[in-house]
Amino acid sequence: MKNLVKFTTVVAFMFATVAGMAREPKLNLLSAGKAKSVVLTMDASSNGVQVKLMDSDLNVIYSEKMTQGHFSKKLNLKD
Repeated sequence: MKNLVKFTTVVAFMFATVAGMAREPKLNLLSAGKAKSVVLTMDASSNGVQVKLMDSDLNVIYSEKMTQGHFSKKLNLKD
Protein backbone atom coordinates (compact mmCIF):
# COMPACT_ATOMS: atom_id res chain seq x y z
CA MET A 1 0.00 0.00 0.00
CA LYS A 2 2.88 2.39 0.79
CA ASN A 3 4.41 1.74 -2.62
CA LEU A 4 1.12 2.58 -4.32
CA VAL A 5 0.87 5.90 -2.45
CA LYS A 6 4.49 6.75 -3.27
CA PHE A 7 4.04 5.88 -6.94
CA THR A 8 0.81 7.90 -7.20
CA THR A 9 2.48 10.90 -5.54
CA VAL A 10 5.46 10.76 -7.90
CA VAL A 11 3.19 10.54 -10.96
CA ALA A 12 1.09 13.48 -9.71
CA PHE A 13 4.21 15.63 -9.24
CA MET A 14 5.45 14.67 -12.70
CA PHE A 15 2.17 15.76 -14.31
CA ALA A 16 2.18 19.01 -12.32
CA THR A 17 5.74 19.76 -13.44
CA VAL A 18 5.01 19.01 -17.09
CA ALA A 19 1.84 21.11 -17.03
CA GLY A 20 3.72 24.02 -15.46
CA MET A 21 6.47 23.91 -18.06
CA ALA A 22 4.08 23.62 -21.00
CA ARG A 23 2.49 27.05 -20.63
CA GLU A 24 2.60 29.03 -23.84
CA PRO A 25 1.96 32.74 -24.17
CA LYS A 26 -1.49 33.82 -25.25
CA LEU A 27 -1.40 34.82 -28.92
CA ASN A 28 -4.00 36.67 -31.01
CA LEU A 29 -3.60 37.33 -34.72
CA LEU A 30 -6.39 39.36 -36.32
CA SER A 31 -7.01 40.34 -39.92
CA ALA A 32 -10.18 41.70 -41.47
CA GLY A 33 -11.18 39.96 -44.70
CA LYS A 34 -8.54 40.16 -47.44
CA ALA A 35 -6.63 42.90 -45.65
CA LYS A 36 -2.87 43.13 -46.07
CA SER A 37 -2.37 44.19 -42.46
CA VAL A 38 -2.64 42.07 -39.32
CA VAL A 39 -2.68 42.86 -35.61
CA LEU A 40 -0.46 40.62 -33.47
CA THR A 41 -1.14 40.63 -29.71
CA MET A 42 0.51 38.43 -27.09
CA ASP A 43 1.49 38.22 -23.43
CA ALA A 44 5.18 37.49 -22.87
CA SER A 45 6.06 34.89 -20.26
CA SER A 46 8.85 35.19 -17.71
CA ASN A 47 11.10 33.13 -20.02
CA GLY A 48 10.71 35.61 -22.86
CA VAL A 49 9.19 35.45 -26.30
CA GLN A 50 10.69 35.98 -29.72
CA VAL A 51 8.43 37.05 -32.59
CA LYS A 52 9.84 36.38 -36.03
CA LEU A 53 7.99 36.68 -39.36
CA MET A 54 9.65 35.05 -42.35
CA ASP A 55 8.73 34.86 -46.02
CA SER A 56 8.70 31.72 -48.16
CA ASP A 57 12.44 32.11 -48.90
CA LEU A 58 13.20 32.24 -45.15
CA ASN A 59 14.08 35.95 -45.23
CA VAL A 60 13.27 37.64 -41.93
CA ILE A 61 10.59 40.28 -42.44
CA TYR A 62 10.16 41.25 -38.78
CA SER A 63 11.86 40.18 -35.56
CA GLU A 64 11.50 41.31 -31.95
CA LYS A 65 12.38 39.83 -28.53
CA MET A 66 10.44 40.49 -25.33
CA THR A 67 11.18 39.37 -21.80
CA GLN A 68 7.96 40.30 -20.01
CA GLY A 69 4.81 42.28 -20.51
CA HIS A 70 2.21 42.79 -23.21
CA PHE A 71 3.07 42.96 -26.92
CA SER A 72 0.76 44.48 -29.53
CA LYS A 73 1.80 45.42 -33.04
CA LYS A 74 -0.05 46.23 -36.27
CA LEU A 75 1.91 44.89 -39.22
CA ASN A 76 1.34 46.04 -42.80
CA LEU A 77 2.21 43.10 -45.07
CA LYS A 78 1.47 44.91 -48.32
CA ASP A 79 4.20 44.26 -50.92
